[in-house]
Amino acid sequence: PVPQAQQCAKEEDMSEVHRQEDAKVDLEAGMYAAVLVAAFGGVRIPLKERGHVKIHPIFLFILCVPLLIAQGSTLFALRTDLHLVRPVYDDSPASQQLLRLKILMAMILYCMNFKMLANSVQLMFFIMNPITWVEIKNPTWNQWGGSLNGCLPIKLKKVLFATPLIAPWAFLAVGMKLLVAYLVCTDSVSVIFEADSIKEAIFNSLALAFVMDLSQSWWNCVAHVFHLSPLEEFFFKLSPERVWTEEGNIKEERLRELFFPALMKCIARITNIRIGAVRTTRTFLSRGAGARRVENFFALVVMYGICKRQLLVVLFAINTNVLPAARDVCTQYLWHQGIGVERMWQFLLHLLARRAEQMLVVDVKNEIRELEFLKANCTIEDPKFHRMTMEHISQMEAEYIWLTLPFSLALGAIFLGPHLLYAFHGTLLPPKTGEEAETIDEDQFAELDSLSVKASNQNIEISVLKQRMLDLEKKLGSQSGV
Repeated sequence: PVPQAQQCAKEEDMSEVHRQEDAKVDLEAGMYAAVLVAAFGGVRIPLKERGHVKIHPIFLFILCVPLLIAQGSTLFALRTDLHLVRPVYDDSPASQQLLRLKILMAMILYCMNFKMLANSVQLMFFIMNPITWVEIKNPTWNQWGGSLNGCLPIKLKKVLFATPLIAPWAFLAVGMKLLVAYLVCTDSVSVIFEADSIKEAIFNSLALAFVMDLSQSWWNCVAHVFHLSPLEEFFFKLSPERVWTEEGNIKEERLRELFFPALMKCIARITNIRIGAVRTTRTFLSRGAGARRVENFFALVVMYGICKRQLLVVLFAINTNVLPAARDVCTQYLWHQGIGVERMWQFLLHLLARRAEQMLVVDVKNEIRELEFLKANCTIEDPKFHRMTMEHISQMEAEYIWLTLPFSLALGAIFLGPHLLYAFHGTLLPPKTGEEAETIDEDQFAELDSLSVKASNQNIEISVLKQRMLDLEKKLGSQSGV
């Protein structure tokens, strides 16, 4: 009989027959990203001479919970430790000068966190794309578990490792990352504006950067303790020949592996339209047929909204001379008093916030009650510390139209301009001439030589591994004969 480790290895080798492509998904190593990688079988525990064991994303998601609790508790403690009644600035020239430097520091910190925030939004759309779970290479039911494949019955594996029980954990983990990144960006305004000097603002900014880096540090700790494979070695793989027919339909053998084959077939047929200059017969939700452009476009639209709101938060803080964190804490205080939860969406948001508060290591209700300024200033009659509403947003837009309009136009041009030019460059640029098509610069030649050397070295390693496999098979054959 063929050992279970060799059987699993042969099944994975059969899946490598088709040409593999890089899906070009930007991924930052961290605990939250590890859950997404695990959903596609990328987090493994190597076993000496016994293959490997793939880790189900639910186990890594469970380890994300203490990370979220630590980050949330730190942000809340940092928020309540601020002097919330302190004005943003006064009329003195020194305060006006310090305010300009604080605004500059807020912009710098936002730029530092921009990639993490944008990457979280992009990964959210990547996960929500249903075709992602069709064409991105992921383990089959038989491949989950690696060398421990025979420990679970096939019916149980079909349930545990089905997409509906794997995708939600990746979605929730990336959502946690997005939530923390957004909270850091919003709280950074209050932390910097509350500082007495630019030196203090810089050190406060480093504290927020520390909160963001906890995900990477926690993942390094978990990976070392459990001997998990590095995330840097993983990339999302595509195999178009394995999934798509020439007519742009999903192949029948691939449909048989899916949990909802009829639904995926219907989605692929309905979305089979051309996007931009991409010439393909596949759905535009497929990578290489428009999916990257669509996901990036919607991600940039979301980032545009976040950046615009951050500008309005800063303008509202300067206009009212009140820290944004003071409004957030006041809103929490009113919610605990049962005020401001009359509408259904307000009640649901309040209920979700209360459940999240109970998970923190600090007593949120007691901490808020001990803030003296809330009892005197945070009332339903006095709107000074109430949160920013749509009426306030319209007021800021009209009062600072000289700033908001150019900012919106410049931000739209910076975000959407390069993306649209890249998406439609095939129709905008003239076709190449014969001389241009034959021209390859020296850097490309050097890169090709480097890749050729790497390929030859990998071929040598493959030959060595094949020889070891043959020796192992002989050894196992002699043992079975005995």
